[in-house]
Amino acid sequence: MTNGSAAAGGAVRHRFDSALTPGQDLAYGALMVTSGTVSVLGNAAVLLMFHRRRARLETVEYLLYNLTVSTLLMMAVTCPLNAASAFSHRWIFDELGCVLHGALSFFCGLVNISALVSIGAIRYIKTCWAFTDSVNNARTPVRLLAAVYVWAAFWSSCPLLGWGRYGVEQHGLCCSLDWLPRTAGERCYIALAALAALFLPAGALVFFYWRIVVVVRRTQRHAGRGGARKAAAETQLHLVSAVLGLTRSVCVCLQVSAVLGLTRCLRCWASLCVCLQVSAVLVLGFLLAWVPYAAVSLLGTFAGERLTGPGAVAVVTVLTKNSGWYNPAIYVLFSRQYRYGQLMGSRPMRVVRPISYK
Repeated sequence: MTNGSAAAGGAVRHRFDSALTPGQDLAYGALMVTSGTVSVLGNAAVLLMFHRRRARLETVEYLLYNLTVSTLLMMAVTCPLNAASAFSHRWIFDELGCVLHGALSFFCGLVNISALVSIGAIRYIKTCWAFTDSVNNARTPVRLLAAVYVWAAFWSSCPLLGWGRYGVEQHGLCCSLDWLPRTAGERCYIALAALAALFLPAGALVFFYWRIVVVVRRTQRHAGRGGARKAAAETQLHLVSAVLGLTRSVCVCLQVSAVLGLTRCLRCWASLCVCLQVSAVLVLGFLLAWVPYAAVSLLGTFAGERLTGPGAVAVVTVLTKNSGWYNPAIYVLFSRQYRYGQLMGSRPMRVVRPISYK
């Protein structure tokens, strides 16, 4: 959210000067340093983990890889600029730096949000419709990534072409979309961008994971009715493989164990419940990071900046920056499969060619 000049105590403040107190500037800068450091280190570890298993990546994992790269780029570039400006008590990179900062932040944010929605859509399709072949072929990641980047490039390039603007936030320490439009065209762009970039993706995420929970509970009820226990076990294993993104060879091994006994199936069912809890945390984290920022920004757009204030804008900006470190934590570091891969990645291992079950 941006503003031009502001008055404080009768004096006119330049729009690149900080609207916060010196103590708040230092606290904001410290938070940017902390968030940037943790995000860069965490996402770098995730990239290393994906690199170690690059020959076995599936569609969801390619999207996670892309999510990690875009997050790492955004945090590595924007957090140092924000911290340096906070410690200087003003935006120190002039107009061109502000436009580039805002465009990069908006572009990477759109890439991240679109990747989250794509991951949710794949898990929804594999769990609720069982179209595993259509989402596991080699062309699916390329098509999804192309759609993600085209979508993000379209909305982030519009302000560069005259529809909307980038500018300094109301607190004066970072840049983003200019949420205080001067014309009806800019107001239209802000409304459409907020709808397409945040509210529709948020609704899609909630729908996808809500349907997954419904299907899982329905399967659980069928499994508890006595009936064909073997069929119920295989159905549960299919859900586990779909939600957790297990490879085909692992899925076959689990199906064999289901025929021999239900102990392994029960363990997989527990893993599925954990995965659903992680999915709930994912949706909650997404909403916590972006909905407050959009709400405060739109309030300033349609009701005036006096109803928000620089302090509120600074708080919601920090929330969006924190998404850089808890996204990889939710998606990867909380997964037992990836923790095992990270632990074993530093040990010499004998490479075994996976068996094909085509």
